[in-house]
Amino acid sequence: MYEICDGFKECLDGRDEQNCEVTESNIYSTCAGNGDNSTIIGQKIGGRRIVLFNFTRCGIIELYLQKEYLHCVDYMDQTNCSDASRVGVTCNINNFTSTVSSIMVCSGKSQLCDDNMENLCYMTSGGCFIHKHKFCDGFEDCADGSDEADPMCLHLTTTPCYRKGNPEMKLRPLALSWLGDGVVDCLDGKDEDRTVWPTCGRGLTEHFVV
Repeated sequence: MYEICDGFKECLDGRDEQNCEVTESNIYSTCAGNGDNSTIIGQKIGGRRIVLFNFTRCGIIELYLQKEYLHCVDYMDQTNCSDASRVGVTCNINNFTSTVSSIMVCSGKSQLCDDNMENLCYMTSGGCFIHKHKFCDGFEDCADGSDEADPMCLHLTTTPCYRKGNPEMKLRPLALSWLGDGVVDCLDGKDEDRTVWPTCGRGLTEHFVV
């Protein structure tokens, strides 16, 4: 993947370098390529702009001898996935709704979402490191099921929503502790809308009861 539009013809007919010219019409579908199309993990090397195509978005990141062979130095090729099966989270990127690949979720490689949603990952009691929205979703993502056995899963909303970290785009309940916590978990943001959820008590004793 990283060899597409890298300035060198790897294919005999040169098809890997076709339609790679950056123009006014495609400038917003480009990214900063690596100078030599590679980067040592943890280091970023600037380069020229390269054109992104649907088939180059959210592809695998090749790794050899601790060197990542990237298509884009800023990982922007891992956004706006054209293949729904490669989506990890849905979020705003530069204030526009987009997607980030599952490769980037919990990787800590970069912040692509405006709210850093792809990096909201936690360790379960069983030592399983997963994304926040894999908790309490009705499916055991950890081998020991600790993501569904967390105490917060005992208190869920009766009204579901589409979680940002739900690539299957199915309605899921939310942990009550996620309501009004300052982090937008639902695509429509209703988990932060206090008018949606009934509460009990006042002041320090106020809590959600759905």
